[in-house]
Amino acid sequence: MFPKNPLEYKGRQFCCKCGKTHSFNADIILGKNILPKEFSKDTLIICDSNTLKCAGNIKGEKFVIGKSVESAKINFVRHIIDNMPKDIITLAALGSGTICDITRYAAHLSQKHFVALATAPSMDGYLSVVSPIVFENYVKRSMPSKAPKKAYCDIDILSAAPMRLILAGLGDILGKFTSLIDWKIANLVEDCYYCPEIAELVKYAVELCYQNSQGLKDRDNKSIMALIDALLLCGIAMNMAGFSRPASGAEHTLAHYFEIEVLKNKAYGYHGEFVGIGMLIYARLLNMFFEKKPNMLSKKFEKLMDSWYSIKDEVTSLNDRLEQIESAMKDVGCKTKPSEIGIDKKALIKALLTVRPSMPKYTSITLLRDFGKEKELINKYIEKYL
Repeated sequence: MFPKNPLEYKGRQFCCKCGKTHSFNADIILGKNILPKEFSKDTLIICDSNTLKCAGNIKGEKFVIGKSVESAKINFVRHIIDNMPKDIITLAALGSGTICDITRYAAHLSQKHFVALATAPSMDGYLSVVSPIVFENYVKRSMPSKAPKKAYCDIDILSAAPMRLILAGLGDILGKFTSLIDWKIANLVEDCYYCPEIAELVKYAVELCYQNSQGLKDRDNKSIMALIDALLLCGIAMNMAGFSRPASGAEHTLAHYFEIEVLKNKAYGYHGEFVGIGMLIYARLLNMFFEKKPNMLSKKFEKLMDSWYSIKDEVTSLNDRLEQIESAMKDVGCKTKPSEIGIDKKALIKALLTVRPSMPKYTSITLLRDFGKEKELINKYIEKYL
């Protein structure tokens, strides 16, 4: 139903089988040498010292919020709002995940337009409508935010990004293998809105990226473009759905936990790296959970029980190819083990037992806890895979 080309969405409406009419209004500018040469005086360009280098000769007022901003802390958001000139109408994020999250949320709170100037194909949030923000006491929450008015994706800039950020983008995309299952489970258990057509769009994006992933290590143009298209399509999916469920499940919740550990100097890495590792973990935990159908706990789980074998087939199908997926990740240089991001066995057990969603969201994490299988399956996972 939906176009496979991310450039074919602007201004269109789609009457969907799910009963909703989906629309997408952001203007995606994708190509080479496409960044504006100059921004008007009512636009403030938000960046850090690293991403400022990508600005080239762009003329316009720039607001450098730090030397190397690695976490979307609420104090950065407040700093922008408190210090921006009064005549600013648009906030333009020059950066990738962190800079975009900060700027998007600042635009939302201050009721400004939001524009994304992508600097790395490291995450799918350029077109998103939520921002994961770190509040006081290391509390991370996914906050409703401003959808972009425009998103500039310069192929030369994205292709030249550090390889680790490119591979982080791959990890973020592969995380959809489990997020899509979680979304369907949430629909069955809590009647969370679910759109099969949007889910199919995300599946297409994941397979497009995965099937072309081996060329990423050589910065092959076809592989880079497949990654960029996949990231944009997943962003479009979230935008049309109105929330992050099509692209974010338990693997993202665990990634957010690891990101807080980074702030405490107990881990290291990028969001997409954490997501890829989280996908491998929760794919296997789900496989263990669906080995045997449990007794129904309450009427709340009636639909899940009725669809048990259908969900089990999806989980089994994913696990049948999981070793191949993990091998492909290793071949291009992706991190696949918690130890590779500074998380040892003890820290991983603590993470899996204590992790909580950054917003009310039913995922594999909640499912295992509801059925009292959490500790048992985590111990089984640790024994088998670590």
